[in-house]
Amino acid sequence: MDRDTVRHRSTGQSASGGGDEKHTKNVVDEPEEETGDAGWTTLIRVVAGIIVTFVFIPGLLLLLVSLTVPAPINPVVISVPEPPKLEGALEVNDLLTRGERLFENEILGPESIVFHKGHMYTGTEDGKILDIKDGKISVLATLGKPPCDVVSLKDALTCGRPLGLRMHGGSLYVVDSYLGLFKVSVETGKSQLLLSEIAGVKPAFVNNVDIDSCGIIYISDSCRTWHMKEFLYPCLEGSGTGRLIRFDPHNNSTEVLIDGLHFANGVQLSPDEDFVLVVEGISARILRYHLKGPKKGQVDTFVENLPGLPDNIRPSSDGGYWLCGALPRGPGFSLFDFLAARPLIRKLITQLFSIDTLLKYPAPSTSVYKLNAQGEIVRSFWDVHQGILGVCTEVTEHDGVLYTGSYSSSFIGRFDLKKMETA
Repeated sequence: MDRDTVRHRSTGQSASGGGDEKHTKNVVDEPEEETGDAGWTTLIRVVAGIIVTFVFIPGLLLLLVSLTVPAPINPVVISVPEPPKLEGALEVNDLLTRGERLFENEILGPESIVFHKGHMYTGTEDGKILDIKDGKISVLATLGKPPCDVVSLKDALTCGRPLGLRMHGGSLYVVDSYLGLFKVSVETGKSQLLLSEIAGVKPAFVNNVDIDSCGIIYISDSCRTWHMKEFLYPCLEGSGTGRLIRFDPHNNSTEVLIDGLHFANGVQLSPDEDFVLVVEGISARILRYHLKGPKKGQVDTFVENLPGLPDNIRPSSDGGYWLCGALPRGPGFSLFDFLAARPLIRKLITQLFSIDTLLKYPAPSTSVYKLNAQGEIVRSFWDVHQGILGVCTEVTEHDGVLYTGSYSSSFIGRFDLKKMETA
């Protein structure tokens, strides 16, 4: 009995053991059958991880920034046509790589350049008016007062920042972005403040100047909100608060000729002084205000849809004009045109980055345009890759040579015009 019981239990255990072996085999086989599903599961987890890491989390952070970090600007859509094709007179070349840099690392930010009796005059970022003669640099005048910390806006407001320069009647007229309009003696360096307010209000950002034969002065006021050191804000905002001002120094009267300009910049009278041109920087165009004739007092467009955002405009020796493209809209992808239609991205940029950070990234190319008397571009000069000029803000023709200025570069560019035009 015990033996049978033992035998039965042994047999049962053996049967049970056989069943366990069969069951175990089935368990082992199941993962092999589910290998494909496990692979898809792993792939889905990896993709989900990537989406969370590189899309969801950054998107959430950007949303938090946009909701919590105050934006310095209230951007609007900037309406500009599609950039012109770079062909014909606008065909890209390398002519701006064939010049030379003058006074490199001896000056900082020579925005505007004027020649008079063998002297070259320019204003710099540290608030000085420089007199350059026979290759030697001396300080003609300092319009503001120290300290002149070029990084600090607080110091800049009292130190000053000379921008547009013109010669008239043997004197140098200087628009200081922070301080106003000055008349400077080139003999003694003595300066006289002519205009510091417009309609009783101190302007925030006066920019450029020209003077007619009667001494009437035309001034651009870029915007009413931001100072020169904050110039990227009005450019990114896109709202039009710029003006063209006429100032009569004989009776100290001012008149707003054009209001609502989108970053008013360069100013230039026609050779016959029958109209005055004002550059509208972020609209990529130049407007014309008629001073004489049947259209007197009217405004029309002189140049539309320029291939770059223009800065200062100066006369050419043949009755036309020279213009710098401070930020070209090509060749290739135009960052400006992409951002123009996307104000929310521009707003987010100002929430994420400071102006100093944004200014560390230079324009991808530089261009200079020659316009005829009718405003047609008849020649263009380019530097797409080498960055010889940095950011070009003004081009001045003198004795067959082009001199280029820049608000940020540490040199003046020099180019033999004959060699460039025959290339």
